[in-house]
Amino acid sequence: MRNRVDGGRYIGTTYSDTNALETASYTLFDLMLGFRAGAFDIQLNANNVTDKDYTVAISDAGLGGGATYAGPGRYVGLSTTVNF
Repeated sequence: MRNRVDGGRYIGTTYSDTNALETASYTLFDLMLGFRAGAFDIQLNANNVTDKDYTVAISDAGLGGGATYAGPGRYVGLSTTVNF
């Protein structure tokens, strides 16, 4: 069995192309648990475990407008690999 806590990822404040708008900094935490059985690897991943709301990008749309792009919420995935 393998397990790992990806300690976390800190992303600092970022800015739009014109530096007129900024996003807040944020920290995300991910987990991974894996098993090996013969030729098979099975891995369970959980990203953004705390389901943090955050903005990954911001854009100046001109004319006083702008757009923000939200980051994905909690994501859980299962993967398998066959080694031969």
